[in-house]
Amino acid sequence: MTSRRLFLHGAAISGLALGTAGLTGGINAHAAMPTDRIKRNLNGLGYSGSIVKFQADHRLVQDGKAGAITQSVLAAMVSLVQNKAGATMDSSWGDATTSAVKSYQSKNGLEADGKAGPLTMSKMGITRVVGLGTSSIGGSIRRTEVIQRG
Repeated sequence: MTSRRLFLHGAAISGLALGTAGLTGGINAHAAMPTDRIKRNLNGLGYSGSIVKFQADHRLVQDGKAGAITQSVLAAMVSLVQNKAGATMDSSWGDATTSAVKSYQSKNGLEADGKAGPLTMSKMGITRVVGLGTSSIGGSIRRTEVIQRG
């Protein structure tokens, strides 16, 4: 596969809207996250700063770089956890999110460490490790759709 096809495949599997990407190669994504926010978000989701593990769990290209697609999926996952925990959905893991997750964990008989690891996300009904053809942030995609976009 060409790098462009891999890029589109990763975006499609992640369930991200490519917006106006078309043949221009660009995607509509939020502004780049600062490195400290990426680290906080990964840590809050129980990945201890491992971008590659996060990418593997979400069927993204495993290059260890927090590019636009990885950042978008990371922000979406943080927002899902924030929503389930009753925190403000701002896509940024901070003290308020940690507190809300601890409260959720306590109410649901989980260890209250403030991180949304596998057990917490399972209890929240959030898919942590996605299967081929599904998305951690909602929806699914058929093989023909990936081919059409490639």
